[in-house]
Amino acid sequence: GLCSSVEKVQPWPIKVERTGYCCTKMSVLRSDGAYNASEVQHLHFCLQDQGKLMIRSGSVSIVTFSSSGSGDFSIPDIKEFAVYQRALISAYAENNGYVHKHVELQVDDPNFQGATDARWLKVKLLLDALTDWAQHTEFVMWIDADAVILDYGLDLLSLGRRHPQADLLASADIRMGLINTGVLLLRNTPWMRRFLHQWWYGPHSMPGSADDDSSISSASSTSSASWRNVCDQDAFDRLYAHYTNTWTPESPRMSDKVKVLPMDALNSHPPAMVHQRPESAVLHLMGEHTALRRELFRKAWTNVCAARSGGILPLQLGLKREVLLNYARVIYGDAVQTLLATQQQLAEQDGTSESLLLSQLQVAEKEHGNKDKDLEDGMLTLIVQPLEELSRAAHHLCDALHHLHAVTSDPSFREEEVQLRQRIFQLVMDRTDAAKTAILTLTQQANRTRNAINKHEEDPAAEVPSSDFFLSLAQTMRQRQAMLSVQVQLLKRAAEAGNDLFGAEGDPAEKIKAAVVVLDILDQLEAQVDQHSKHVPKHMQALMHQSLGVLQHALSSSRRDPTDADADAAAPMLAGELSAAHLREAYKHLKTSVALFEAIEKLPNASSEDSSTLMEASRSLQLLAGVTCSLGRYVEGTRRWDEALSHARRSLKGIEIGVRYDNLAVALYNAAVCHYTAGDASAVEELLSEALTIIEGSAGGSTAEEGTEQELSTYHLKKHVLDLRAMNIEQEANSPSSPTVITASASPLAAGAKKEETPAGLMRPVQDPVTGRVTYVRKGQEVGEKMTEQEEEEEEEEWVECELDEPCDEFEIEVGVEIEREVSAAAKAKEFISKSAAQPLLHDYNEQSNHHHASTPADKTIDLSEDPLAGVDVEGMSEEDIAELREVRQRYARYARQEQQQHLQVQQSESTDDAAYTSKDMPPPVTTQQHHSAAVTSTATPLSDPLAKLTDQLERLISIHAQQGLLIEQLTFEIRALREQL
Repeated sequence: GLCSSVEKVQPWPIKVERTGYCCTKMSVLRSDGAYNASEVQHLHFCLQDQGKLMIRSGSVSIVTFSSSGSGDFSIPDIKEFAVYQRALISAYAENNGYVHKHVELQVDDPNFQGATDARWLKVKLLLDALTDWAQHTEFVMWIDADAVILDYGLDLLSLGRRHPQADLLASADIRMGLINTGVLLLRNTPWMRRFLHQWWYGPHSMPGSADDDSSISSASSTSSASWRNVCDQDAFDRLYAHYTNTWTPESPRMSDKVKVLPMDALNSHPPAMVHQRPESAVLHLMGEHTALRRELFRKAWTNVCAARSGGILPLQLGLKREVLLNYARVIYGDAVQTLLATQQQLAEQDGTSESLLLSQLQVAEKEHGNKDKDLEDGMLTLIVQPLEELSRAAHHLCDALHHLHAVTSDPSFREEEVQLRQRIFQLVMDRTDAAKTAILTLTQQANRTRNAINKHEEDPAAEVPSSDFFLSLAQTMRQRQAMLSVQVQLLKRAAEAGNDLFGAEGDPAEKIKAAVVVLDILDQLEAQVDQHSKHVPKHMQALMHQSLGVLQHALSSSRRDPTDADADAAAPMLAGELSAAHLREAYKHLKTSVALFEAIEKLPNASSEDSSTLMEASRSLQLLAGVTCSLGRYVEGTRRWDEALSHARRSLKGIEIGVRYDNLAVALYNAAVCHYTAGDASAVEELLSEALTIIEGSAGGSTAEEGTEQELSTYHLKKHVLDLRAMNIEQEANSPSSPTVITASASPLAAGAKKEETPAGLMRPVQDPVTGRVTYVRKGQEVGEKMTEQEEEEEEEEWVECELDEPCDEFEIEVGVEIEREVSAAAKAKEFISKSAAQPLLHDYNEQSNHHHASTPADKTIDLSEDPLAGVDVEGMSEEDIAELREVRQRYARYARQEQQQHLQVQQSESTDDAAYTSKDMPPPVTTQQHHSAAVTSTATPLSDPLAKLTDQLERLISIHAQQGLLIEQLTFEIRALREQL
């Protein structure tokens, strides 16, 4: 079994004498719970003084950093929470005997050599540490200012030594990148110092051996112009790929040097208020608001202060997931209400949204100046920035509401989330429409002024326009340009708000309505931006079409929840009652998404290196391939799977580690499903072998958190792969040349379904009653015959032009004709195991199907000492499946023997009642396809009651079916329980 989660006990007592001295400042300066700038200042100076007395050398050093400079991605109010984070890390370091160095530098400090992205500064600070003040330290940890250690017993030295080959330990990133650099543990080695130098300056800044850092002092100290145009994490991925692709046998492997740990091993799985586990040792509040970070870190610091004199330090410093969730709901709820009230007040003050925007123009000119760029910046600050702040706060609040709905099933949380998304979308759309009207007003005003000037040029006798006319025209044109910039940003914000609403809506019809509006907004946005910015709206269009494709596929299956279109979107597309109309809509949207991603690659300023974009494009390709196969278009479907897998492998760039590599195993399995349905056994085996290599490899699956849904998903994926491999072997053995051709009369749909002529061009599905496989055929085509590539193309032309909200009438399917595409791989494997388990112990079912009441021979016994697998072909099965098969057969043998004995007893004791049990009164045999669990109501009724007689009859029927291999364990237990109660 999988390991269970265990809460980590905090050490006792904690030893924080130096850091704990600063707790006295807290108790004096703040008791009401409100933010106090004076407390932050006093705590800052206290920590600075005590830091001079802390440990100066040790085996582990920790680096923290805060800067309120004006660089990109810097946080102006970072000191509000960073001071508490510094106190918590300092206390953790003191308790464990580690060195803690806190760095305070501005982004424009000469040490950072012109870097403007604050996220990059950690690389230089770590390089400085390993080559200067921490050069004798065995391990150095970096931790962002918005992250804290929750487990004061976390032994960094043991953690590092547990992976002796690794020089860098980090948690997997939630994005498609390799690691999250918010928390890093570095081993102080020549290889690590060299890697940091190349991470900061570029891969070609330091030639020589990978384990030689002697040339660092004389190496290039200038980075290439484009190296730091991406974030530090993307640059890490590039450098990792460079090391991997230039590897030689003399060099260490990157998979050994860089250990990617589970997402919450040295970090948080965001958002932490949803995903934090009781044993999580680190809390990283990435992307959260300053107020939430401040209040949570202060609460933790207060708990440390309370435990410094022998008290008990709470688990996770008192910041359990429930606490995070409650704080988030209150803080983000207050922020949303405040920001909404401000927007409403502004609108009421100026009467209309257009008046509001025009009045804000006047304010921007006064506060920011009337120069073009200053005026644009001022308008963006006054109009767009508050809406962005509102959207961010609402996004975090909706995360909390969504999780509360999931854990409580209270519909009010879902309703609150949807209403909030609708309100924000309407607000942004109102501002966007107002910007259009304001632009029209300014354009008309400029035209009137221009006409007055032109009038004098046409008639020299007319009054000469004063300079005020020209100044007025110039001012109006500046205002119009500023409003155009505002409109572009509002369109982008409206599209994002619409996408948020699409995700929140539960009704598929409402989702589609939101999507139609969003796509229209994105068309307007694309028309207004220049060529260098067109990749932005196109990217958003590609993602919306991808989401619509997922939604339409979900609607095609009654077994999937259409209210959660993103859930398990890339999972194997095996089950469900498929609707051809929805599948075709899914095909159309996914094909559009793929085309848009291809177009993006050709646009200027579109980064082909961005790992997230690459994986989003891969996802569209894989979804399109899956839907194509679901339509029965196997020629095109297998070709599309080849393209999707090629793209997925290419996007890895030789890196066999991380989320992207793990996702390749899922894609390989899905491709194998398509080839299996098409009857290509050799391709199935090849794809499944590669998938197993990834799953079982040391790199594949290494980012799964122990005991979590992520690890369970990896476990179940392996089960699916092994089950499909067993089915493929069986299929190849039974029909080595081609898949079984099923006639129309053999279809289980022949009875009960409304018989209508299949519309022209519609693929008619026929299901194999034994395997559950489905063959799709065109009208006039022989059942089971596959379409040629030309026929697939001809069919596509007939329906590809259907509108989004109006599916083509000729493809609408009558109720009752939607059928099951395939049973899942797991179900088919269980069926295969059950059938194999029964064969050596049964009479032939077909021989006995006409005499269900035949007596069981008295001398027919089952020897439980025999090998349960005797006579069973287990070649190609895994050890787990063989063990499961053995257990099933042993259990069956025991029950069959009990039923035989009971059947003989019933015959002897109730021989006079045989007339009541004639074969004509019995129900037909229950097949493995028809069996289901029947809920039986237990009542205290005498055995003479007809119900008691019926249960007795059913029990006898079960005993007979046990000999025919159709024993249904659950039904047997239910009948026994009912009989006992009767």
